Amino acid sequence: MAYPNLYSDESIVLNAQNVKVKSVSFEAVLTTRRLILVDSKKHLIAPQEILLATLRDIEAGENAIRDPTITLSIITTTGATRQMILTFSKTSGGDRRQERDEWIKALRQNMASAGQH
Repeated sequence: MAYPNLYSDESIVLNAQNVKVKSVSFEAVLTTRRLILVDSKKHLIAPQEILLATLRDIEAGENAIRDPTITLSIITTTGATRQMILTFSKTSGGDRRQERDEWIKALRQNMASAGQH
């Protein structure tokens, strides 16, 4: 995939294939400032960006079929909070709990530093 343009003070921390939001599969790219979701399969949905400074909470979980999930609580421009669930769908490689846990750690670390910009 072609990575999105980065700001001069921004770098890529992690990326993951086959991360689902509302059953749509994305490539997730975590930078030091943003979480970027790119429709890497059908290219029908414009990339979605979430500023890490707008994250209020990050929680680990799993869905009904035991796929690991991350629930993000995001502060909107109106001050309300909305949730987004990232699902790390199982692949032929098996369980993705460790990958999910790595993402949670990186999100929390970069969320704290993004709030200081």
